[in-house]
Amino acid sequence: MASKTMFTIYDIKNMLSLYEIGEVVDFLPISNGTVQTNYIVTTTHGKYVLKYYESRNYKQVQFEISLLKILMFKNFPCVPVIFSYTENLCTYNGKSYVIFDFIDAEHVENPNKKQLHSLINLIADLLKITQSLKLDYAEERLTYNTTSLIRLVKESANRINTENAYKKMEWYLHQIKALELPQSLSMGICHCDYHFTNLFYNGDDIKALIDFDDANYTYLFFDIISIIDFFKSGFNHETWNKYDKNDDIFDFTEAKEYIDVFEKKFPIPINDKIYFYDILKLGILIDCLWYFERGSYKDFFEKRKIEALNQMGRKQFYNQLFA
Repeated sequence: MASKTMFTIYDIKNMLSLYEIGEVVDFLPISNGTVQTNYIVTTTHGKYVLKYYESRNYKQVQFEISLLKILMFKNFPCVPVIFSYTENLCTYNGKSYVIFDFIDAEHVENPNKKQLHSLINLIADLLKITQSLKLDYAEERLTYNTTSLIRLVKESANRINTENAYKKMEWYLHQIKALELPQSLSMGICHCDYHFTNLFYNGDDIKALIDFDDANYTYLFFDIISIIDFFKSGFNHETWNKYDKNDDIFDFTEAKEYIDVFEKKFPIPINDKIYFYDILKLGILIDCLWYFERGSYKDFFEKRKIEALNQMGRKQFYNQLFA
């Protein structure tokens, strides 16, 4: 997707005037990304990435930059932020922007086993840093919790304004009510978007995790649960309706492997393990929001997943994964 805001050389020079990174030589919009505007900027000092926040207010961006400061201090592999000489978050035409160092590395669309294990270890390292971490303006971000989902599903149904949308909302609210997410669960800041375009690899190792645009304070183990596919590889958003409702669509092989790798670096408390079932459901309901207009309320992809989990139950899910 093309950049949403097209800048001139005058704009770029103005934005970089607050940074001590040399004179602008060239600039080029980055086509990747669907939300914010990104440019590669070449100066007399080197290459940088300018990220212009189209859909985040000042406080939301400040939360992200505060998180990146901590991760940089902890030597976590993320893209370094270049700070202005004022050390304040900069704005241009009413929107915030940030300058990042340019990372010379590759994306991997189909990671091998070692690369996948590197991702799991990376998540473990991140969550050890962000466990119980509270930052200013966390409440400004979209938070992955039931309160946010209730508000968003009502907004979606009202925006679409069809019988199908309202019927789907009724089902959705019933599923949220059934979730058990006690206050005793571990909390922290999760990245929440491990798409391959957000990972830079150097061989089998991850050089940098980028794009903390969706990061928020939520259930600590949301990240590790979200990257695991608990369902058979043939069961997906294109094939789900080829399966009968009574078919076994689960496959815990990958889940057990990933959890084992994760726990070698970050042992999971038993209280959190008991509610992996509910956090997985929460993640499916979040996906359902992003694709709320897809499918009939009577039967659709995310509903089939939730119904299969309801049929299995929390205890059997726990036994399958951890026993």
